[in-house]
Amino acid sequence: MTLITDSLILGSVMVLTSFPFIFSPIIGGTEKTASWVKLLYYAPFIGIFQIGWASVQVSHLALIPKMHPDELIRTELFSIRYCFTVIANMTIFIMTWLKLKIDELNAKGKACRVDTDDAYTFMTLALIAIGIGLISTILFHIGVKEEPDRIVKEKVAAINSRTDLIRRLSQIVDPTEIPQPETSTSQARRVSGETNPAITDVTNENPDPYSQLDEDEGSKRGLLDEGSVEVRFARLQIALQETEHSTQISVKLKASHLSTKMLNIGKEFMHPFDWFHLPQMYIVGFVYMTSRLSINLGQVYVPLYVQESLRIPCTSVATVPLTMYISGFLVSFIIKLMNKHYGRQISYSLGAGFAILGSLLILCLDWDGKHGGDSYILKNYVIYIVGVFLGAGASAILINSLSITADLIGKNIESGAFVYGTMSFSDKFSCGLTILLINSLVPCPGSMERPCKDQDVVFYRNVLAYSVGGCALAGVLGVLAMTYLIHFQHKTRQEELSRGPIPEMK
Repeated sequence: MTLITDSLILGSVMVLTSFPFIFSPIIGGTEKTASWVKLLYYAPFIGIFQIGWASVQVSHLALIPKMHPDELIRTELFSIRYCFTVIANMTIFIMTWLKLKIDELNAKGKACRVDTDDAYTFMTLALIAIGIGLISTILFHIGVKEEPDRIVKEKVAAINSRTDLIRRLSQIVDPTEIPQPETSTSQARRVSGETNPAITDVTNENPDPYSQLDEDEGSKRGLLDEGSVEVRFARLQIALQETEHSTQISVKLKASHLSTKMLNIGKEFMHPFDWFHLPQMYIVGFVYMTSRLSINLGQVYVPLYVQESLRIPCTSVATVPLTMYISGFLVSFIIKLMNKHYGRQISYSLGAGFAILGSLLILCLDWDGKHGGDSYILKNYVIYIVGVFLGAGASAILINSLSITADLIGKNIESGAFVYGTMSFSDKFSCGLTILLINSLVPCPGSMERPCKDQDVVFYRNVLAYSVGGCALAGVLGVLAMTYLIHFQHKTRQEELSRGPIPEMK
């Protein structure tokens, strides 16, 4: 048992014991129970749940950097994690859709709305969710084992050493221009001398410039002249292939200094409070916070937008978010490829672009048909296209923001839980504050009069569009600032290296 595992178990117990009470009626209460009594009754359960949920979430996130040292594999793990999050949400939304569909059929043409009469339905859904969560938690603790920090750090060091090796080799010769060795040693020397003089120069200086490479192929080298160009080419190609396979990085390293892996400063040990001295901690925290805000506000206000602004059948309260999760589920499968070929910054920006596009459609389309548009088609069909854009954007920015945070942590997994906890705190605090502010601006709260309902149409449309799109845009600006910081720190380090060796950090 470790601290992370203990936190997972404790958080799971807190969630399991508090969540059912949040969606259950007050024990001994009636419809006439005062609001302040309800507040005092539910507040402790909500507090216990939030603490437990945060403990589970942070501990689970902190486990991922410890499961594999490679950045692309970590991204894949974050994608898999998000896939199962989507599956869990889809399960709940499908059950909600079935229940609301039954209510819609029973309404026989009357307006179908989600209100206090559906409290029993949501209590049942909460109990089903707790049951599924309990089974999943047991399976998780049986199947997932946490490796000691020492072993994980050794693996990260091995990955970094191979990455440094490929950097040094790429400075000697461009691997993409290595010619295939011919059958004759003289022909290979002639080709190498004509096409790449750098090889000839290095060969004259050092009989075996690649002697630092791994000796795994020693048994094969006895059959050929150790100093021959064929052997040197073969050893170089083997080293490049093994490095690319083990680290899954490209040999084209022209823009590698802009990689988010450079966010980690390479210090052997990071005390939790050491992170607050790093500017990248605040920038990455801003990117993570805005990403979560965009996602969470979308989840909160999409159902309200569907019900209060579009006023379409109540089943859409379930089917539109379900469409968002399905599109996000599909996008999560290609995030790893996007990160591999384009990097996290571009991958994040593309995802944010989808979220911004969906927000612009909400703002610009003629949903009410006041300007000659077909409101029926827009409300009943086009809204699902908007859901696809919002869901795809949410998936991309969430996975990438988590991956960027993992890159910031790097090999300093000893304080990874603290970093994720800090990010999670900023996310939850900002989200709660934002929702509180938005709800204080609701026009005529609780009123069913026509003028107030008309104001609700515009209000929830603007809230959804500006909050989701605005936060996604802020995230892109944060990524740009982060990229500039990486470039600036790399440039500063290069200047320091040119003046002399940098003392090793302790």
